[in-house]
Amino acid sequence: MVVWQHPFVDVFKHVATVRMETMSRGDVEQLMDKHIRKNVYRLRGKIAASNYLRIPKDIHALPNMHLTGRFVYMELRRMQSSESVTFHFEVTTRKKTVLRFTFSTMYSNVRSMGINLRLPLTLTEKWTVLALDMFQLLDLHTSASYHREGYEALKAMLLCSSMYVRGADMILKTAGIHRTSPPKSYVKAKYEPTGVYTPQKYGQHAGFHAANPVAFPSPALSLRRVIGYSVERRRALAWASTSSTFFYSCESTVIVGRRPPPSGQSETTSSPFVDQEFLLGHTDDVTALAYSSAAGLLASAQGGVSPSIRFWLLSPKGHCIASVKAHAHGVDTIAFCPHGTQLCGVGHDSKRRTQILVWDVTTPSQPVCVAKQLTDYAIANIKFSPHEPDRLVSCGRESIRFWRVKNGHLPGCAVVLHEYARDTLFTDLDFDPVVMGNQPSRPLYVASSHGTVLVVDYDSMALTCVYKLHDGPIHCLRVNEGFCVTGAADGYLRVWPLDFSDFYLEASHEAPVASVDLSVDGLHALIGCVNGTIGMLEISTQQYTTVVRAHTGAITALALSPRSDSFVTTSTDGTIRVWDVTTGTQTYEFQDDDRAATAIAYHPRRDVVAVGFASGTLRLFDIPTMQIHETYQQHRGAVASVVYGRSACYSSGGDDRQLCCYQAHATTVHMVNCAFPDGQGHLALDTTLKLVAVVGKDALAIELRDMYTLRIVRSVRGKHAPPLTLLGFVQSQVVALEAPSQRVVFFCATSGATLHTFPALCSGGPMGDVAFTSSGCYAFTGRVDQPQLHVVMLETSTQLRAVQLFAGQASGVTHIQLCADGRTIVSYGAGSAVYVWSFHGPPPDDREMQDKDGSPGNNPHDGVDDDDEALYDLPQPVTRENNDTCDDDDDEMPNVRGLLPTPIQPPTKEREVVHPVQAPMTCTLHHTLGWNMMEARGSSPVVVWSSATAHVVAAAGATLLVESPNDPRQKTVRHHRTDVLGLSVSPDEAMMASYDVECIGVWHFDRWEDVHVSLLW
Repeated sequence: MVVWQHPFVDVFKHVATVRMETMSRGDVEQLMDKHIRKNVYRLRGKIAASNYLRIPKDIHALPNMHLTGRFVYMELRRMQSSESVTFHFEVTTRKKTVLRFTFSTMYSNVRSMGINLRLPLTLTEKWTVLALDMFQLLDLHTSASYHREGYEALKAMLLCSSMYVRGADMILKTAGIHRTSPPKSYVKAKYEPTGVYTPQKYGQHAGFHAANPVAFPSPALSLRRVIGYSVERRRALAWASTSSTFFYSCESTVIVGRRPPPSGQSETTSSPFVDQEFLLGHTDDVTALAYSSAAGLLASAQGGVSPSIRFWLLSPKGHCIASVKAHAHGVDTIAFCPHGTQLCGVGHDSKRRTQILVWDVTTPSQPVCVAKQLTDYAIANIKFSPHEPDRLVSCGRESIRFWRVKNGHLPGCAVVLHEYARDTLFTDLDFDPVVMGNQPSRPLYVASSHGTVLVVDYDSMALTCVYKLHDGPIHCLRVNEGFCVTGAADGYLRVWPLDFSDFYLEASHEAPVASVDLSVDGLHALIGCVNGTIGMLEISTQQYTTVVRAHTGAITALALSPRSDSFVTTSTDGTIRVWDVTTGTQTYEFQDDDRAATAIAYHPRRDVVAVGFASGTLRLFDIPTMQIHETYQQHRGAVASVVYGRSACYSSGGDDRQLCCYQAHATTVHMVNCAFPDGQGHLALDTTLKLVAVVGKDALAIELRDMYTLRIVRSVRGKHAPPLTLLGFVQSQVVALEAPSQRVVFFCATSGATLHTFPALCSGGPMGDVAFTSSGCYAFTGRVDQPQLHVVMLETSTQLRAVQLFAGQASGVTHIQLCADGRTIVSYGAGSAVYVWSFHGPPPDDREMQDKDGSPGNNPHDGVDDDDEALYDLPQPVTRENNDTCDDDDDEMPNVRGLLPTPIQPPTKEREVVHPVQAPMTCTLHHTLGWNMMEARGSSPVVVWSSATAHVVAAAGATLLVESPNDPRQKTVRHHRTDVLGLSVSPDEAMMASYDVECIGVWHFDRWEDVHVSLLW
């Protein structure tokens, strides 16, 4: 930064000091504002072109402002909510390119057009300080390569009508904003502005424990992995120039996948780890992809309300170099010419007629449309001829046509097919790459919906042969040197010689094959199936590898593992899938014949998930064994929500409004009636407070119920009793969303008082979901109708908030969850894709990690198996040895049986006054070295190893020592009365037996609990 611009520059004072001319037109005047008692500029008038203030007067003259600071702060106020506010910034890049940033309340989405970047603006009739990061705004400018040039300076500004505006320098001096280096001297203001939160002065947010209350990383998030595949887009799968890189689309994201080196095995392997690179910039679903190895250029087409085609360069990192407006009603297929100098696209115009467009991409950054043609024929695919650069061939419903680029048009000629054209859809076509030049026979191969491949002579345009290759429709066809690859609806991928005498190779799939592409070397095939899988077939070794798995229907629910290493999703495709967070690979899949799953919860200590279905059924699935443990049918309608507690699973029904508590191995289910409205059956659980939260009657309050009796403890409601939507618990505070205003309210769970109220986290539309960090300083949210994820830093309801937006989710934001490690965020929208993000904010401290449910030391039942716990807490007798850790709620229960609670009768508790006494000195065993000696040669060993669970068990006297290479702690298990004589492990390494002179003990290894015991005397 220039020295005279450090640390801030008041633009209006600077203009007056250097005598820089300004230009005002219309109703613009400077006056004293009655609210803040400061001199401000008032711009009135509804027409922005006739009422504005421009600084400097002539943006093309020198000197201009040339302000090099990264951040621009404006204090402005809207005159009336019915009038629009607009202002423009002229900025220069390091390559001296002049760009314009336009902010307006009339815009709803970010849009890049030429040198203009349009950004939505949300203002009220109150004074607002707007903070703009010019670096990140330039990154949003994706219409060309401007975002790579780098920001240099702010050149000029144009402020339009219907607003009050002033400089924000005096407010920033006391707002606690970070400076790179403090000024050497300054004049202290006589009064500090009220209502401004300063973390250094007032301390941290009440109730939250933030390590750094003002630290906001940039960027706060990065997209780590996308789990999804647009299976309905048959033209959105392609190889790159090497056999290790491929492209596919997932909603609005183009994914560059890089597979690991082949292992050399000739067998089907599971999904390996695939590196991903994301090409972001599309605002709607990507419908087609095309890659030119000659030009190293990738083209991607999007549909929706603003169809377009983007051109990408992949070296050194994928970036968009150009974007052109495409067909008015979407693009169906695109194709490059063999030399990569032309691109053809087929779609529909504004009257939904089939339209062919050809662009000259000799200069990729400036594509030029050279030909267009309307036709009445439906086209499924089109390709350039490798024999003549100006000829194309298309196939579609009952037609195969040849086209020629001539004088801006594409005149066509049809192939005479006779009876083979009737009721036939020609799905794909390809040329023989070996036959070049003026050879007498240059065949064209066309696939059809009748399972046949037609061979057409290129020169005479006559049908020569028809081969029946599949029982079902052939969806895709590729021809390479010496063989042809076909994929059909019968699930078979076959490799044929060009005379089609018999197939060389056949690969059977569980679902129809939708798309196929061959690598440049012709030795690898990329196969996409309608069940959401992408596979790679190495033709020479016949090795098949599944590299991508995805849902084919909309995702309905998601649950994270408490270990932050996996998550489970349910979908309308009828599957329940388990995914690895790091690699994105699918590890397990459950098929259920029931109706679609609607809710899911992960067990806090075991690999067990509870899944609720639309039929009202609740099932418990064991992931390692892939078995169903329990099935409950308590609800008459769809299960709206499922949560796990310490010892039970809780669910709520949407139609019957029942709240149920399921206890493992119990014969009864505890049920209570609730009054939550339709669509408001979400549950939240806090095991520390032992409370279950659910929306109350008419959504005017949040009911807090006892975790064991399910009785209402208290109700919390807003100040003016607005309708509420339950969001969850954050540090033992109840968080709810006010429906009309979208405000987020924090309630005290113990008193019901309102603690904090934050304005809408993402204004302008309905919020989909929100997740908070354990400290409560950061919120992750998004709108259901906007393809952006918002990261909001919260301090207090009066402090200026920092917000960052991240594109990538074309179907909006429906659900967000933060992993227990505080570093990983998993989200999904209305589609079938799951997005895994990395959070770069401050990590949670040890205290926050201990506050997590189920963490060691926080759960009083850590030493007890969840399945053996009772539905209600059994009161324990008070022992004098533990009086120092008892609170006022601990009771002595000499007769437990007589005081066992029931759903009608709450547990009776008797108070006892316990006087503090000095705790006796105790010793705790920390570690044991050595083990028993073997009695004789050939006897059972006293040390065994289980590779399945990574446990070493040794016998030391009558005690078993359990250790693991992954855990430095040693666990001791004592059940034998005399010295253990030997140990033995079962062949599957899941069981272990130990014996002494009196008994035999059979032990069961568990991945999380080390061992469980059952004795055989």
